[in-house]
Amino acid sequence: DDVSLSIYDVSGRRIRSFVTGDLCSGALLWRAEDDGGRRVKSGIYFVRLKVGESTVTKKLVLLE
Repeated sequence: DDVSLSIYDVSGRRIRSFVTGDLCSGALLWRAEDDGGRRVKSGIYFVRLKVGESTVTKKLVLLE
């Protein structure tokens, strides 16, 4: 199945996109940077994982 994992800010803007395509199981580390490599601020973010037709969204609180 195709897999994608993205992080969004509270306004719904995509901050970081990690993976598209096939992916093996494992862990992923987010260094609190956007797609341009800039550090993001403390706050609330949402992590969205899509696998095939299934989607899971979880809230993430980033504290510096």
